[in-house]
Amino acid sequence: MKGFITSIEKYQYPEKLIFAFCLCLSLLNIWIPHIYTTMDGPAHLYNATLLNQISGSEFLQGFYEKNVFFIPNRLSHFILSGLFNVFGPITSEKILFSFIVLGLPLSFRAAVKELSGNTILSFLIFPLVFSRLFHFGMFNFSLAFILFNIQLILTNRFLNGASVSKAIFFSLNSCLLFFAHGFVFGFTLISVFLLTILRREIKFGESIKSLTFFLLLFLPSLTLFFLFSTKISIMAFNTDLDSAEKCKQLLTFSPGIIFSPQNELQYSCLIPPLFIGLVFYVMSLRWNSAVRSGFLRIDFFIFLSVILFCLVFYVSNGMLGGMLIDRLLYLAFYFCAFWLCCFKYNSKRIVVFSLIVILYSSIQLAISRNEVIYAESKNSEAIIEAGKHIKDRSIIYSVDFACMFYREHYANYLGLSKEVVITENYEATQGWFPMLWKKKIKDVIMPEKKKEGTIWPDYICVYGDQNILKKEENKELKNFIDSSTVKCYQSENKFCVLYKLNEL
Repeated sequence: MKGFITSIEKYQYPEKLIFAFCLCLSLLNIWIPHIYTTMDGPAHLYNATLLNQISGSEFLQGFYEKNVFFIPNRLSHFILSGLFNVFGPITSEKILFSFIVLGLPLSFRAAVKELSGNTILSFLIFPLVFSRLFHFGMFNFSLAFILFNIQLILTNRFLNGASVSKAIFFSLNSCLLFFAHGFVFGFTLISVFLLTILRREIKFGESIKSLTFFLLLFLPSLTLFFLFSTKISIMAFNTDLDSAEKCKQLLTFSPGIIFSPQNELQYSCLIPPLFIGLVFYVMSLRWNSAVRSGFLRIDFFIFLSVILFCLVFYVSNGMLGGMLIDRLLYLAFYFCAFWLCCFKYNSKRIVVFSLIVILYSSIQLAISRNEVIYAESKNSEAIIEAGKHIKDRSIIYSVDFACMFYREHYANYLGLSKEVVITENYEATQGWFPMLWKKKIKDVIMPEKKKEGTIWPDYICVYGDQNILKKEENKELKNFIDSSTVKCYQSENKFCVLYKLNEL
């Protein structure tokens, strides 16, 4: 059995070079564009800025308050707010991205090596690094998988010999994992449980003893999880996909499709057949080997993967805050990749073919995405520049005519350099982010619908297609802008226009 899951010595050096090459490509993707476009990224930057400002600002305290401490989905905000003390917001965001695109594959490779001794196919993780969820701005979700991998390593090492230092690191990492993402935290609990009870050489009583000790180590993070689940309600959305669309997402590797399905699908669809082929290849090796009748400890990863693929067809996409199908598919492919990487591949052709498919699809997908990212970098810069024309302690009402999902929160770029309130701050309405609107001021009223006793904004920012403002449905807003504001900034590409309200 050990020979079956042990790495091939002669492949170790080339594998390290290939892996390092993929890491370099990942970093280049992040650092070449001036601003790397993600949907929720601007909102995360703005709210991380608020975390640094609110304690010393009576103005911001009139609109915002800090959320309770026992919520997940906040780790990236604290990393960013800490980085802001040394670097600018855009550089800080790139440092965070670099940590994710390096930390995820490196921790994945380390966890696979820890559990199996093998690394030869660890490049299978790279299609999951620049995922759809990452580009939607779910940075905490990506960070959680780095901590998940570390938790697997700590679990295995602790089972091979307990010590005080290992126990401390285990407990601290589990708390960090909770603060990253509660969903991944739950699957980490399942994985630790299965890793503990599926040790064939250990008696049942010893497994129970280990589980009891792990439960004690998880106690701080479990307490936080319990407080969160009982005190904070996660909304569900009335959205779902039909079975045909779910099947399409599975077969086309939807975690890799981001900006343009028409351009990206032809490359992402290469991943599922590769994974399926490798699964059958491993199964054939297992069947023809001396261990064909045995159950390996790592096999629970493929069982979890199959269960998650099936679960996709029985849940609604709007559950647990939305995008549940995307999260389940990502987890399913992740567990499948982990399982595949744990085995020895006797055929050099299989390894080389897999590498070619991964590199080709990843590079082509990066080229396709970067066309959008480079163009959007200029639009993002235009809004950041508009923010420089806004006075401190101002209220900004934003109008989105950009008509693209990844531009939904661009208005938050206005608040990176000033102490301002932005009406579009969606995070403050959710309940599972660090900042909340105060109950007495849930939002700033639309300027064209002002009523007595409500708050008017100081600025109106219109970004996207400015011609949409001239349409009949926006007549009231346009008349208000024409009669009550003065234009104080317009970007060179006319993507962003900033209006200052007249003194009333």
